[in-house]
Parts: sequence; structure tokens; C-alpha cells
Amino acid sequence: MMSGTWKATGKPGLRRHTSGKVQARYRGPDNKFRTKVFDGTREAERWLRQQRVAIDSGSHVDPSDRTTVAEFARQWVESRPHRASTTKRYRGMLTHLDGSALGRTRVSAVKPLHVQAWVSERSVLISPSTLDRLFTFLRSVFKSAVENGLLHRSPCVGIVLPEVQRMEYVPLTVQQVQALANAVPPRYRAAVIVQGTCGLRIGELLGLKVDDFDRAAKVLRVRRQMLQDGKTLGPVKALAHGLRDIPLPSHVATAIAEHILATPPHGSGLLFTTAHGNGIRYDSYAEKVFKPACRRAGLPAGITTHDLRHHAASEMLHRGVPPATVARILGHSITELLKTYAHAMPTGDDMARQAMTAAWTADVSYRVSQNVDGER
Repeated sequence: MMSGTWKATGKPGLRRHTSGKVQARYRGPDNKFRTKVFDGTREAERWLRQQRVAIDSGSHVDPSDRTTVAEFARQWVESRPHRASTTKRYRGMLTHLDGSALGRTRVSAVKPLHVQAWVSERSVLISPSTLDRLFTFLRSVFKSAVENGLLHRSPCVGIVLPEVQRMEYVPLTVQQVQALANAVPPRYRAAVIVQGTCGLRIGELLGLKVDDFDRAAKVLRVRRQMLQDGKTLGPVKALAHGLRDIPLPSHVATAIAEHILATPPHGSGLLFTTAHGNGIRYDSYAEKVFKPACRRAGLPAGITTHDLRHHAASEMLHRGVPPATVARILGHSITELLKTYAHAMPTGDDMARQAMTAAWTADVSYRVSQNVDGER
């Protein structure tokens, strides 16, 4: 507390203290007053002018807010309606802000320079791919900070990240997937065929119900997913793209129909269950069913159920199915699909060569004139 008294200066929003200090005062967009003390009138007037301009332009940020980056990031994680697994992953990411210079900085004071320094610091401790995911998380946090009025613009611009070395991915062949389907216990054979052809996520596969199979319409409806515990059904990932009807080829429809006859559904209505009729846990399916079958089928080490999803996507793209259609079948956005599966698509040169050849070969007038010229 300053001892002494304040007196009006005759200028709106300014008061002078007996010590010579000048206080600037204004009413914010939330109708609350903010003040700041300066050594002289000129600095106080400049600051007051900046705040009023910011209010008029809609870019005002409360200069008195002391929320740090780490504090706001934690609030953001805990307030979002994420799945339990996503929240757990984000809480792990918070440890990279706790105790760091960036984490201790007030949100309103963060500049791109601070973010770049944090990225450089983290790059010594974690891999480029992990840092890439961590930066995506941080960018979402700052986007929310802007939306909540703590910042005028995000500082996550112009940030240079270490290059992520992308390993060339070799998808499973049709023959390998067929071998895997023959290597699993009979009650899981249809599960391999469905996932390997339709590209479902493992939770979506295990969350299927018999009623989701519409043989007359030749579709499989994805409406939910089984969570990792094998007991809880939840909403599909990315609801905007996740709810979908997948076109069924005849071999998949036949496999499902045969599975239903051989393994009648229990009260839950789930399409795929354990021998006791219970839902299937991810880890149990992976360790007791999938991995042993991979070894029996002679597949490379490290293959997971997600490789069946990759196989389905790669096959569809390689065989000319439009990317937008493949994205819809997989429950992806088109941007996410192109980023993940660009390797599986025919090259632009190949497609252009085939298109031009087909166009000129099909042009009757060109062939006729060519023949006429030849006769001359």
C-alpha cells in the first residue's frame, strides 16, 4: 500500500500521487475497473490509450490476470469432455509444462519466442514425434486461451519443430490377412475379416452388435465403441466422422452371417464376445488371441490390430477408391486421411499418364483423322 494521497490531474483516467507516481484507471469490457501505476504521465497515457484501443477493436486482454500457462493448461484438460484415456494422456503432457519457464509464465505475457525456447528445451528430452504431439496439445491450449480472452492471438505461430523421420510403412497383404484369419480361433475369424476389410478401430469392432449388420442393405453400421475394459460401451471417436454406415462386400457379409450362426448372440447383443458371452477386453484380445495368431501365420513381429485398419485403407486407396469415400469408411476427416495414407495412393504422374492415355485412345475423331493422314 502506498502512503500518501491521490489527486486528480485534470486528465480523464489519471491521478497523481503525492510521491509523483501516476495511476491510470479504466473500465474494462466486463465493467470492472483496472489500474496501473507509472512513474510519469506520458507512460500512463500511452498505456491507457492502448487499453481503450484494444477494447474498441475487441482485442482487449485483462492485464491484471495472473493465470500461468501451466495453470490454464490444467484447467483446459479438466474441463474438456474427453474420454478417460485421452484425459490421462493429456495429464501426462502437463508434466512438460510443470516447472518449465513457459509453464510459469503468465498466459497474457507469452510470446512466440517463449514457445520456441520451450520447444528447443523439450527437443533434448523427447523424440521429434512425441514433441510433435505435445506441440499439438499446446496449440489447442493457447487456442482456448484466445477464445477465453486471456490472449489476443496465439503465440504458437512460426515455431520450428525438429523434423520427424517418417519410416516407410509396408501394409499387410491380402494373403497375410487371410492367413491371420485362418490362424485365430474360429470364433474370432470373422473379426479379423471385418477389421481387415472395413478398417474399423478395435473399439468399434468389439462394440458392434448383431443389429448393426444389415445384410439386405449390404452395410455395417458403426454406432458405438467398446472401451478398453471390455464392459463399457461408449460413443465412437470423433463423432463428426465416427458415426457411419460401411458398405459390405460379399465375403464380409458371408463371414458375419456364418459367425452369427456358429456363435449365437447373448443378451448383450454384441457381435463378438468371449466364449462366456462377455465383452472383449483390448489387452486380452491382443495378448491371448491376436499375437499368438500372428506368430502362427508367420507375420512380422510388432503387428497389432491397427495394422488391419491400415491394410484396409491402403488397399482401397491403391485400388482407386476416391479418398473422400475411404475417409468416410474409416471415420477420418479427409485431411487426416491424406496425411496418414499418402504413401498408399498411386502417384500423380501415374494417374496423369493413365488419364491422358485413356482420353486420347478413346477419342474416335482423333483416331479417324490419324488414319486419314496415314492414307495420304
